[in-house]
Amino acid sequence: MKYALACLSLLILASTTAFGQDFSALDALHDSRAFEPELAGLEKLYSPADPQAAVVFRLVRVRQQFIADLPSTMNKEKVARFGELLDFMKPLLEKARGNARDRATLYYWNAVVIGEKGAAKGAVEMLLGTGDIRNNCDKSIAIDPGYGDPYYLKALLDLALPGIAGGSLSRMGQLYEKALQLDPVNIWYLTDAAISIKHRNWDAKANKEGKNGVPAGTADRDFAQVLARRAAAAYAALAAPSLELKGKMDAMHAAGL
Repeated sequence: MKYALACLSLLILASTTAFGQDFSALDALHDSRAFEPELAGLEKLYSPADPQAAVVFRLVRVRQQFIADLPSTMNKEKVARFGELLDFMKPLLEKARGNARDRATLYYWNAVVIGEKGAAKGAVEMLLGTGDIRNNCDKSIAIDPGYGDPYYLKALLDLALPGIAGGSLSRMGQLYEKALQLDPVNIWYLTDAAISIKHRNWDAKANKEGKNGVPAGTADRDFAQVLARRAAAAYAALAAPSLELKGKMDAMHAAGL
């Protein structure tokens, strides 16, 4: 059945042009992890002479997924392939045409791939790449300040890094708050914010001014529960949640939320 749906999706894609393209069929393939037909459809749409940001960032997204899914025993190959993907993106960051959201999304995925490459190389390389990750997130935000993903990625970075390396747990909360202001029912934001804020575990006194991404006078553990309930409500409202979203919910429950 999945193969038949994939073929139907590709037939629909073949009947349209890149301009004004409805990418819902390709995005549905991605959500169902039908990556091979998704990649085939995107390669039909990609034009090196006239690269469209909406096509390019989706190409990057699916190629990144293929590499990320390789086992950790193949880290050397992962590093090489992530490097090739960054080389593919480099001339397209400024060249690819499209609306602000699509161009901002391309910079976001560049930041993601930089982080993935660093993680595959090891902790030191990951640390050395944080400046480039933040820089690409900031470029994404400059293009489209209303796009939540780069704020979310920067929040994850602030959680992962110790203060001496540039991390900030206060700024982490602020960045999650900004991302959720822009997309209040985003399950990725809600689940990771709930887990991160519970992990921070500041008391109500530490949050008395409401400047750490939680309401004034609220303890982190209490607000994490609020976020978890919001995530559960958003997930329940989905007709067909993806495997990735199920995984996010499972991770949140495993964290005791």
